[in-house]
Amino acid sequence: MSKNIVYCLLINSILVLSCTNKSEKKITNLNEVNNTEIVGKKIHLKISNIPKIQHRVKIGMNGTKTDKSPAFTYKTLNNTTVYEIVYDKKDSTLIREFDLDTIFLKLRYNPGKSLTYILRRGDSAYIDYLDEKPILNLKNRVLKKNDLELTLESAEFDSANDPMIGIFNPFKLDRKKRINKMSESFDKVLFTIDSLCNNDFISDAEYIYFQKKYAYQKAANQSEFDTNQFKNEDLHIKAYTDYLSRFVFENLKVKTISLGNGTARNFLESFDFVYSKDYFSKKSKKHLLKEALKNIKIDHPKSTFDDRLEKYKLLFPKDKFKDNDVDIPSISGLIQDVKLTSSNTSATTLAQILNQNKGKIVFIDFWASWCAPCIEAFSSYEYLKKKYSQEEVVFIFISVDTFENKWILASDNNKLTNSYLAANYPEAKFYEELNIRNFPRYLLFNQEGELLKSKAPAPDGDLLKVFLDELLIK
Repeated sequence: MSKNIVYCLLINSILVLSCTNKSEKKITNLNEVNNTEIVGKKIHLKISNIPKIQHRVKIGMNGTKTDKSPAFTYKTLNNTTVYEIVYDKKDSTLIREFDLDTIFLKLRYNPGKSLTYILRRGDSAYIDYLDEKPILNLKNRVLKKNDLELTLESAEFDSANDPMIGIFNPFKLDRKKRINKMSESFDKVLFTIDSLCNNDFISDAEYIYFQKKYAYQKAANQSEFDTNQFKNEDLHIKAYTDYLSRFVFENLKVKTISLGNGTARNFLESFDFVYSKDYFSKKSKKHLLKEALKNIKIDHPKSTFDDRLEKYKLLFPKDKFKDNDVDIPSISGLIQDVKLTSSNTSATTLAQILNQNKGKIVFIDFWASWCAPCIEAFSSYEYLKKKYSQEEVVFIFISVDTFENKWILASDNNKLTNSYLAANYPEAKFYEELNIRNFPRYLLFNQEGELLKSKAPAPDGDLLKVFLDELLIK
């Protein structure tokens, strides 16, 4: 029997029934887990002693990890939408009610650390924090031993110390060995979950969720796909949407493209591939197309985005793709804290520079004297300045050099105008918010002084000219 058939049978078996425990109970999906006697009741949630949720933690000697995702979110069955549970951070207690059958409640308690709890209609859930980790208690039903098993939800396959994975570092292995090693790890996790189920240590809903999650991860890891799975109602499980995305990516003729500011997945081809296939469910196709649209809007000119948007509307005329569907970093209130030193050693701020150039397109080049690609790209500005000499386009150069003399020397050697030194890099929150760490890095502001592209194309490619021309037409 081929590996492909084995993996398809594995996931199909999970879709058909839950664990076979002492009572030989069989369940087809999560909807059947709910007790029909509690129809009409709501999910009651109370979270107490909420600590300050960290957004940034240290990793190793000098590294940091940043996670600005909301502290409390939830999903509903077969829905990719992540709903944030907003709360007053000055209040240590949160109380909510949900008129829903099932919610997948995610609690982030540190950057990269989270727990997912499955709550059903009629649940009275009380969550308290112990050592800054959320602990769930239910008043209406008994939790089984491993319904809250942390290692199942947070199994990290790049961790050398996870007892469910084994001691190894997969990234030190070659690709084939890494895939095989990770598959062995998934097998251990799936075997453990089955064992918990057979011993009645885990509830049906949790069993279904975890089994599907790791079965999809294993199949994606092995690049073993079954198009029959693409109509499953599992969009609430991130591993399933990753499984779909992995399939699309592996079917692209050109997987990555250069955007002038680095390489990115070819979302143009991703969109066209998904659009042309009929083996995705309507919800799955909508999700994949919308994800592609978000990235096209970020990385490509408006004309390219508008073309794909029109095709999307033909399939989903009632769905409106809003601008706020795309996450553009907010720098409101931060630009005035970006302190700069001009070539004549006078002090200014980024806010002042943008204000002085209102009505003009502003392209900012963050560079350093020690950055060879930065210096190499400077030659392209001669053409751009000549092309847009009669237009309201301004090029600003901000060096992140530590020593002022190196900035001045490099700036003079390359005949830079509008040249500034970042006086408080990287301390200003602006740099953290936009994750300005690698150079060169380019920003594009429109005529109203609004950040249009937080990762704008480089000056030595054609893509930047398309963006500038579109802005000048407005």
